[in-house]
Amino acid sequence: MLTLIHGDNIVASRNELVRLKESAKDKEIRDINGKNISESDLRQAVESSSLFGNTMLVIIEQLFSGLGKKEKQIKLFADILNTSSLSVDIILWESKEMGKTVLTSIPKAKVQLYKMPIILFEFLDGLKPNTAKQSILSMEKMKDTVPSELLLYMIETRIRHLIQVKDGVTPDKQSPWQTMRLTNQAKSFTMDKLLSLHTKILKSEYAYKTGRTPFSLSELISQILLTI
Repeated sequence: MLTLIHGDNIVASRNELVRLKESAKDKEIRDINGKNISESDLRQAVESSSLFGNTMLVIIEQLFSGLGKKEKQIKLFADILNTSSLSVDIILWESKEMGKTVLTSIPKAKVQLYKMPIILFEFLDGLKPNTAKQSILSMEKMKDTVPSELLLYMIETRIRHLIQVKDGVTPDKQSPWQTMRLTNQAKSFTMDKLLSLHTKILKSEYAYKTGRTPFSLSELISQILLTI
């Protein structure tokens, strides 16, 4: 079986990958870094037999994510996957949503898409001074769909991007419309405020991970939101 796990909700997709991996303890598992992998290495990974005669599970991460619109390369890799042995289970994990070219090239794959909920991006766009009440209410609405770890990561990333655009730097992998949106949002903050927020986020994360705070991660995030 060929399974594709993809989408920008990396926390959820990684959790699913771990679950599938743990449920395959009776199989020989091969973890493959698909970034910059060659045709021959990919073929060997999915076609060579198990040394112990067990059923194999081959996990390949980031095989297609870095290929962009290289349709010839996508088709080449897809052909190898499509013709692999039926005794080999293959899981592809991609850190972003795959486009039509990839999806149509592996038609028999079981596809599992994990997308960030729209409310999360609305929440991030709404991070501005004097909006703590609205932000905390939005956070409550997301508690069943967005883990606190992911929420804190996304807040930290947004504040970091705002610092960059405030300093005249375009964040990596941002389209022009995204940069314009960040620029408009950054106008609501002073640079000192953004730097102070970023420091508070990092200190809160450190305190939580090292057990140096009595507060839950959700409570720490609420405290951060109250200081915006």
